Amino acid sequence: MNPNKLVYLILLFLSSWSLNAQTQKQIDNLYTFAKLYGYIRYFHPSDEAQQIDWEKFAVLGCREVEKCRSPQELKNTLYELFQPIAPTLIIFNSKENINFEVSEITPLDSTGYKPIYWQHQGFNSGFMPKLNKSLRVNRPIHTKEFHPLFKTYGLGINNDSIAGKEFRFRAKMKRLNGACNSFLILRSGEIFETTEDLSVSDTVWQERTIEGTFNSFTNRLYTGIVFKGEGQLLIDDIEVQIKSNDKWEVFYKNGFNKNEASKNSWKATGNLRTTIIDNSCLLETFDSVKYSTPNQIFDKQIQIGEYIEKEIGYGLRCIVPLALYGNENSTYPLSNPEKLSHLSLRLKNISEDSMRAENLYLRLADIVILYNIFQHFNPYLPYLYEKAWNENVTNAIANAYQSITLIDFKKNIEMFLNHFHDSHVRVWSIDDYKEGYHLPPIACEWINDKLIITHVFSDSIILRVGDEIKRINNTDAKLYYKDVEKYISGSDDWINYMAKINAFRGHVDSTTIIEAISNSKNIRVELNRNIGISDYEKLIQPNKSSQELSDGIWYVNMRELQSKDNSIIESIKYSKSLIIDARGYFLDKQKLHTHLFKKKISGHPLSINYNQILYPDGEEIRLKKVSLIKQSNRFKHIPQKPFIKARVFVIIDGSACSAPETFISNLRYCNNEITIIGQPTAGATGAKNMYTLPGGLQIQWTGPLTIFSDGSQFHAKGNMPDILVEKTIEDVLQGKDPYIEKALEIINQ
Repeated sequence: MNPNKLVYLILLFLSSWSLNAQTQKQIDNLYTFAKLYGYIRYFHPSDEAQQIDWEKFAVLGCREVEKCRSPQELKNTLYELFQPIAPTLIIFNSKENINFEVSEITPLDSTGYKPIYWQHQGFNSGFMPKLNKSLRVNRPIHTKEFHPLFKTYGLGINNDSIAGKEFRFRAKMKRLNGACNSFLILRSGEIFETTEDLSVSDTVWQERTIEGTFNSFTNRLYTGIVFKGEGQLLIDDIEVQIKSNDKWEVFYKNGFNKNEASKNSWKATGNLRTTIIDNSCLLETFDSVKYSTPNQIFDKQIQIGEYIEKEIGYGLRCIVPLALYGNENSTYPLSNPEKLSHLSLRLKNISEDSMRAENLYLRLADIVILYNIFQHFNPYLPYLYEKAWNENVTNAIANAYQSITLIDFKKNIEMFLNHFHDSHVRVWSIDDYKEGYHLPPIACEWINDKLIITHVFSDSIILRVGDEIKRINNTDAKLYYKDVEKYISGSDDWINYMAKINAFRGHVDSTTIIEAISNSKNIRVELNRNIGISDYEKLIQPNKSSQELSDGIWYVNMRELQSKDNSIIESIKYSKSLIIDARGYFLDKQKLHTHLFKKKISGHPLSINYNQILYPDGEEIRLKKVSLIKQSNRFKHIPQKPFIKARVFVIIDGSACSAPETFISNLRYCNNEITIIGQPTAGATGAKNMYTLPGGLQIQWTGPLTIFSDGSQFHAKGNMPDILVEKTIEDVLQGKDPYIEKALEIINQ
């Protein structure tokens, strides 16, 4: 080998080794910062800690600690970051013997002082604040409103005459102030049309236009503005034109003047409010609100002198007081005002424009924030193995270095949350809203270890029901699905359901390549994604209408019963056997279960519990049981006439998640003679919580700990069938629903 080439390879190897070693050091530094960040943000009660922007602080902290090269340098950097907001914080080497002195946090004269400490119930993101609460005892309560990722201001229009016609949608927009931008959106059916974003620098009027052609089946459109960020924006001269008989005609117009006030039936969502000013419409976000509530969430208290001593990594430990003295002016002791001012200036200098997923330190900050939400507030953390959880965190930090786009970073967050097996988990980006998702005209399922096509929604493709898919986008089908599944959180049955959607979804009119065996021949086809995701979900769900199958045997599709019209109740009141299809998502608006038992039943089959938290890391948690009956009338078990005496069979599978699972639990609780047939449900119900991460991602997960009333596990387990039924290839070829067939088989015995 050429000596020069050998030297080059050696140097390349050494530089690669050096880079990897440095990266591991960076990960360790960041994990150490993440731990201390959570202890101070959520459990240290100083007034100074409430004065900073904690999201920007996470960005600053990640940037500073990443470059530390030794434990001592890391310790100094952590002190520089945290002491201005936590002057009583102690960081020390794990081998040192350090004692906490309560005298350090005690004023010479404590007259007029009260103990200040944190109480939490659930995680307070501002979403559902009656259930998720946080406060510092003996301090004014300042609750931040939940800010959704995007807000809309728009109008829905129903009109059969627009199908198949060309359209123009125009509007003018101007940014007034704040870090906000916007784009127009027009949605018809599942087709999204959008304009380019209004830049944060566009402070003069800009006109945006969407042009296109409606689908031949369109009878409803939604026109509007999507508002991103926080600030103020003006809109004006909204107009929708439709081309009829080669002539453009005004279909809708609004200039926001007094004469057109009756036309302004547009609605704002999220923390967005509107005001008509000088014949224009002002859109502006509103921020936090202050309100008075009882001075504590629960009775248990923290005493002055209580503190935590924690290992935070890299051979360092910390001591953090959990209670401080405070009077009307401040908590004691005060921090150094110059250091606090300097920190505030550093945070102010982090521009809003840099708070984007393309910024490495923003991505790292998001991992720090998410880690602490789930480390301290997620009720399902005790179900996880500590070692696996720690590895999950460090993997997410490492992956943040590689996830340089919002799409890639979204996948990293999805993998991170997959660890909780929570079927409520969702991760959204603004691109999801702008583009929508579409699927090709086929559906498939794993049956007997083969990926079998179960539905074909187009006569123009050569694939047929029963064909076996071998490869997807030039990848073995099993490996392809394995990669898809690692981004889905939930039970195995929920993952199976979602994977058959996520494996094929993409942007409208993009393509996916399928290699399959059809009639003993290998075929390769390229399919267009042209079915909107909500339409697709309806197509793959059993679409049998509620009907009488034979004399006295009724089939009821719960997805059809989405209104309060009780005609179906009247139809089935004299039925002998009732097959209730509880697959997919629905709300029991007719409270069908209340017609299936004779006497009032107290209690509820599910126990919904919120963590009441004083200490970090899930220590000494108490559970607050929430009465579902007080939350909503739909949880009350009051018998309703007519009472249906039929023998009841309930069809379930992994697509039943959240509200349907509550319905299924109610049925079983109120009528122990029902028979449940199919596959386990998803195992996720209870109120969801949400958090909008800086940079453009919104997260959803299950807020409370949900268990069965007997204390057994519900999470990731769900409702179990009495009779487990597996679908076969013969069922697919014959167009049979094996769950319904099993119910009929039992009825006819």
